[in-house]
Amino acid sequence: MTNVAGHLREQNGMYQMILSWKDTDGKRRTKSISTGLPVKGNKKRAESLLRKTQKEFNPETMQ
Repeated sequence: MTNVAGHLREQNGMYQMILSWKDTDGKRRTKSISTGLPVKGNKKRAESLLRKTQKEFNPETMQ
């Protein structure tokens, strides 16, 4: 199982999840996924969604 790191960023008033991992060649790969949550009043919900996504994300299925 590949370790997937992640963090949140604000863009256009919404939270985005940035996921990062190393592929089979050792290269760093990233994927940006919108949470659909507005920044105001949703930080804990966005952090919870990030942790859940990190656990469930499978880089091997990425194209």
